[in-house]
Amino acid sequence: MNILRVQSSTFSNAYKPQLKPACPIKPLGADTVTFGSNADPKHVSNIAKIQKYPVKVVFSDLDGTILYDHKPSEGSLEAIESLKEAGIPLVLTTGRSRKEVQPVLELLGIDRPDYLITEQGAIIFDKDGNEIFNDTMSKKDARRTIKCAEKYAKIDENIRLLFYIGGKVYATSNITGGEAHMTNPIVKESYDEILAMGNPTRITFVKLDSEKAEDLNGLLNFVNKKLKWHGLNAFESGSVYNCEVMKKSTTKGNAAKEVAKRMGVSLKNAAALGDASNDVKMIETIGKFKGLSVAMGNATEELKNKARMITDDVQERGFAKAIQAMLNMNDKYAN
Repeated sequence: MNILRVQSSTFSNAYKPQLKPACPIKPLGADTVTFGSNADPKHVSNIAKIQKYPVKVVFSDLDGTILYDHKPSEGSLEAIESLKEAGIPLVLTTGRSRKEVQPVLELLGIDRPDYLITEQGAIIFDKDGNEIFNDTMSKKDARRTIKCAEKYAKIDENIRLLFYIGGKVYATSNITGGEAHMTNPIVKESYDEILAMGNPTRITFVKLDSEKAEDLNGLLNFVNKKLKWHGLNAFESGSVYNCEVMKKSTTKGNAAKEVAKRMGVSLKNAAALGDASNDVKMIETIGKFKGLSVAMGNATEELKNKARMITDDVQERGFAKAIQAMLNMNDKYAN
């Protein structure tokens, strides 16, 4: 799963014990990660046979990639420390807002990330927390999306909208179904009042009665059919409750390209890791330039097909194994 949105205070309180360094983090060693027997030539253990360029920057999704059950997956903290020691920047790419991602940075022991890609690529921050890139929807786009939601509500009354504007979440009522209540939106009386707050980076359709990702298929098909001709894109973000609507130009892939350009790093020297459909553009972008695109073992089949390599599940140290494979490959290039 890619996104579980929570308010910063709620998340921090829920995991406050983990914000304390209970034990020292030891760097990954050559004997830390065991891949086992993997016949699949795309498995990341076979990285030396596929990848021709050393990795100089890593773009990684959070939920379902580094995080499992909202906590750092086994080996991920050591992997992040190993990247730091190797001088390789880790750029987190997430659907969360800057405020929502802050407690995750604390969990991962990341004080000042070089760059941070938030809201599916709509907003990028530098290490000083300055917003350096912004790609928002227009008011016309927002109203088209609202009209689409009103039409779909005649088919399914269990639909609500969340508006992400300026790092805050707005709605016309409190939402209590599924995961949606954890966003704790600011309630306004009307859509006009919400749009007066600014242009949304994205609008989320929340299906309150959804129980699995497949339950979103009807909603996704309807929304895409109505909005795709207006330069808008609807996709599931890894949550079984949410369908996101954004500009087609707003992707993690375009955001990664922007960050790489600012860093002066070719995308052939970039690596990308992800697990959900909102990571596809990032995987495609890095792969297009012969960079290292890696799908998690728990990724969607679409993402696995797009990626150049596949690592193990997030529950089986997939992130740590991928990072170790990259570092081992870099050592060979150095020698």
